[in-house]
Amino acid sequence: MMRQLLFLTSLVILSPAIWGQTILYQEDFSGQNNLGAVGHSSGQPILNLGSATWTLDLSQANLSASDDWFQVQNETFEGRDLDGEARWLSPAINISTYPAVGFSIQVEEIGNHESSDYLITEYRIDGQNWLQASINGSLNDDFGSLEVSQFGISGNLLEIRIRAMNNAANEYLHFDEIRVTGFQELLFQNGTWNRIPDLYSDSLNLRVASGEVLTLSASADVRNLIVEANASLSIAPNQALTVHHGVQNNGSIEISSTGVLIQTADIDLNSGSGSFRYTNSYTAVDHSRFSFWSSPIQAADIATVFASTNANDRYCFDPVSQSFTPCSGTMTLGLGYAFTPAIQSSIQVQNFSDQRIFEGDLNNGNINLNFTGVQAGDWLLLGNPYPSPIDFQSFIANNPDLLGTLYLWDASTPLSNGAAYANWNSAGSNPVPFSSRVSPNSHIAVCQGFMVQINPSFNAANLSISFKNEMRVFNTAPAFFKNDEEKRQFWFSIKSDGIGAGTMINLHNGSSINFDFSQDANLKPTASGLNIYSILDHRELSIQSLPWRDGLVQPIGLEIPNAGIYNIQLDSVKGLSNTWVYLLDKEFGNFICLNDSNAQIQFMGSQRLNQRFELHFYDQAKLSSELLVRSDAYYDYQSIGGIIIISPSKAAKPLIEYRLFSISGLEVASAQFTSNDNQYRIDARHLPEGVYLLSHKDLGGQWYSTKIHLKN
Repeated sequence: MMRQLLFLTSLVILSPAIWGQTILYQEDFSGQNNLGAVGHSSGQPILNLGSATWTLDLSQANLSASDDWFQVQNETFEGRDLDGEARWLSPAINISTYPAVGFSIQVEEIGNHESSDYLITEYRIDGQNWLQASINGSLNDDFGSLEVSQFGISGNLLEIRIRAMNNAANEYLHFDEIRVTGFQELLFQNGTWNRIPDLYSDSLNLRVASGEVLTLSASADVRNLIVEANASLSIAPNQALTVHHGVQNNGSIEISSTGVLIQTADIDLNSGSGSFRYTNSYTAVDHSRFSFWSSPIQAADIATVFASTNANDRYCFDPVSQSFTPCSGTMTLGLGYAFTPAIQSSIQVQNFSDQRIFEGDLNNGNINLNFTGVQAGDWLLLGNPYPSPIDFQSFIANNPDLLGTLYLWDASTPLSNGAAYANWNSAGSNPVPFSSRVSPNSHIAVCQGFMVQINPSFNAANLSISFKNEMRVFNTAPAFFKNDEEKRQFWFSIKSDGIGAGTMINLHNGSSINFDFSQDANLKPTASGLNIYSILDHRELSIQSLPWRDGLVQPIGLEIPNAGIYNIQLDSVKGLSNTWVYLLDKEFGNFICLNDSNAQIQFMGSQRLNQRFELHFYDQAKLSSELLVRSDAYYDYQSIGGIIIISPSKAAKPLIEYRLFSISGLEVASAQFTSNDNQYRIDARHLPEGVYLLSHKDLGGQWYSTKIHLKN
């Protein structure tokens, strides 16, 4: 009878000495140069084993020349022009005192090998049949440099055999760093543990014995996971199992919708003939709303996983044409797809649970995508390929040809045309108004598809995208700025009749006035056509970061789809709390304090407005009489021979101070104005030519900012 046991949240932690690992055998061929076999004498190879503990079997090899060998060269074992199979055999290694044993071998090939050339690694326990190592145990042709490994071994005596074959003088097979390691093992058998569990050690193996059913109801951290035949392991919701080496699954492993399996090894060390099952569930508003998906398993068939969806609502994204196209067949690892939920009896059926089941081999290790025909500024629909979240910051660090903003399609709004892209980058998040989803962060969930944009500096023929185990995470993402008092974040929105759009502005002295690839985000329009965005030169941004300055003025733009009354509002503020934000409507000369009330504006039809509205930021509240309408007509700017000349209009107040900043936000000059005439002069001849930001303050305390092209 199979038994089930749940891990308790509180676990006893045992000392590393009890749960450590021990090297049982190690061979690095140090000091063994020329030991082995070379050439032949009277039809037999010349054998020199010296004091080596290993032996050779050359009965099938033909070392026919003096430069044919199977011996140690440069303290690495090397096979050259073997003309038949040569075998290296380890001594018998006592593993009886360790319940779990594994071995690893570094292997390499040099030269132009053919498919008939090979390097095969085998092992046997207690003199029984030879078994092939599960990780890279059979290699042929040109395979480069790899690690061969096997874990989950138990018994009394272990032997390792390496079989090598090549047939040319320019072909070399190497193996080195043979290591056999014994591990303490946590065994679940007969419904109980062999000892008190410690689940937080990267030297600990976790084995589920045949016939057992185990549910992990607390997060665990182990070296190897071994699920024997007819055994079952389930990872409970909101728990993570982290495996630092490999998973040997000959039974079944099931992961719930919010459960997580993380693997940290650089390569895929998984083996076994067992089954994996990942279940993902989410609340769908209705069966017509699209969501972005990706697959955590290999060879996921769209028609199988999404059988209950509308067959006409299955799309992939073509990066060359930059458009969605119908698709079918196997989901490509690392790509995103767009699907609607399961068909319901009526479109009026809302807020139902939509479940997808992925069954197959779990993705693990490096996953690479290659794109041809794409250009700078193009969009890609990618997807998390692992059964654990990945960290977007780590993903971007490994893929510098992409801009550092994550775009997540959110169709959870009450009205279908309220769907839009939520954004996240290192400046913060920009959620979708009226969304029922949590605000996005740097962690991309399991099965989540996402949009990214190709860097404007990209100019190569091919684009390579990589996913790695080092990107896999579980806990909440850390804040980008550790000191909340150093930043001021503002979330603005425009709303009307149940639809909305949002933008986020981050003011922080670590930002620049330039477009920053990791802190500014290009706008991706909403489904409704209603958009609000900040403006930087020709760019329309959904997230913008700027250096803080009292009196900062930031233009914002609006896209209005239909005539009607719209509310522009400050939804929330994070960071310094004493910042006052005013919306200037330059068409009517109105200043509205968004800290106190929303701006309600009537538009007579659809239009795009990029020069009508500004946001003004102050450290102190201002009376309406203190707020002058900022207009380009107030000042005229010239740059002549390194001298900046400011000419005010009759309506402008006298200027008292200026500050000059480089394009990166560094202050390069500042001074008090002394003249009160109709021109103010700034001597900038000591500065190199280029674009600068000029800020100047008038007698009423109003700051004005403009970009100046300094010409010497």
